[in-house]
Amino acid sequence: MKVVIQGNKLFDSYEQILRGLGTALHSANTKGDKEFIVFCAGPTNITDRVKEFLNVSENSLKAYKVRHKLVRVPPKWIMEHSYEVDYMIYFAMPKEPIPEVVKFCDRKDIENFVYRQYQ
Repeated sequence: MKVVIQGNKLFDSYEQILRGLGTALHSANTKGDKEFIVFCAGPTNITDRVKEFLNVSENSLKAYKVRHKLVRVPPKWIMEHSYEVDYMIYFAMPKEPIPEVVKFCDRKDIENFVYRQYQ
């Protein structure tokens, strides 16, 4: 499964990031995927948390024979390479409008989720 992740630079809820990535992994497991590639379009705070999650989960993923990889990409990459993406996660602040990239993925029938930080 190829997952693209982006978020707001003020987002700092690690619990929501865990929830989002856990849901994506569950979806990949349900589909029988043996590859979990995460394309992270930033910002740095989101990328660092995703990297931390993958490092902590490494042994569990190996036990299930799931290969994982983190690839940093620029935000414009998402729209240019939407044909490569299976799943989109966006981490937003409360009351932040739905970003255009999420609407774009929705129009392309890419499974997408917006996780909002609790106040």
